[in-house]
Amino acid sequence: MKRLICLIAVFILFGSIGVALTDEPKVPEGVLPLTEAEIRKLFEGKTFEFVAYDEPLTGTTTWDRTKGTVSGTYVFDQEETGEFELKWFLKDGMSCIETGEEPQCQFIYLYEEGFMEVRPDGVVHAVSKPIN
Repeated sequence: MKRLICLIAVFILFGSIGVALTDEPKVPEGVLPLTEAEIRKLFEGKTFEFVAYDEPLTGTTTWDRTKGTVSGTYVFDQEETGEFELKWFLKDGMSCIETGEEPQCQFIYLYEEGFMEVRPDGVVHAVSKPIN
């Protein structure tokens, strides 16, 4: 439970940090974010590994539309590790997770062989690549 609370705190921070921690990739120019139908198709039945650019966070995610959850593993600041499962939903063309406070929502763009999550303020949150 302590790990889940820490993870929730990490996700809450996503919206509050405006400076990238490393050289973040750029949002593709002239490309629209995916629609909700495209996001569902991209995520369903796949597991991804991700690297965050607005937090020192890496891990894996598996998105389950039927259960309305995202679950996986994480490594925060190269020290704390754990597993998580959070409520996940689509709203206003964005992928959102429920953290207990305000939902954290990002636009989804196709990027390389995976996807990029971009916060509403235009900062790249993370890049994910499929591992299955």
